[in-house]
Formats: sequence, C-alpha cells, structure tokens
Amino acid sequence: CALPISCNGLGEQQIDVILNGVPIYKGRLIQNINSINITFDPKLILTNGDYNHLFFSIPDAHRPDNGDNRFLGISLFHFTLL
Repeated sequence: CALPISCNGLGEQQIDVILNGVPIYKGRLIQNINSINITFDPKLILTNGDYNHLFFSIPDAHRPDNGDNRFLGISLFHFTLL
C-alpha cells in the first residue's frame, strides 16, 4: 500500500506516522511544501470492520516567531490511502 502525503512544516520538524500502532514513517520536514510517499505492508490495514487509526507525531512542534503562543506542528494539505 502507499500513503502519499502533502504537508508543510514550521521550520525543520521531525514527523512520525503510525498506522494501527505500527510505525510506518519517520523523517524530517523542511519549511517548504513536502511530498512524502510512504509505502507499507497492506496487512496493516484492518478489513474486518474495525477502524484504521492513522497517527501523526510531531515531537518538534514549537511556537512560531510571530508572537503566536500556540505550539504548531504541520500543515496537512492532503493524504490518500492507495
């Protein structure tokens, strides 16, 4: 299976992607728009009627330099499960 993701980071940030509890991607994003193409074993997809859980971990989330006090991670534009 494939999971193409289009996203943007706030500066350079670590991103981990976990599908149903199994890590499927670990990498670093840069400031510009990023295209990540993740491939993984199709056996990780639940087909028995249970929900599939896709989790994004961004441990480097931080406050921007513009006075905004929120901790920001990534801007997720779109992803498609193929």
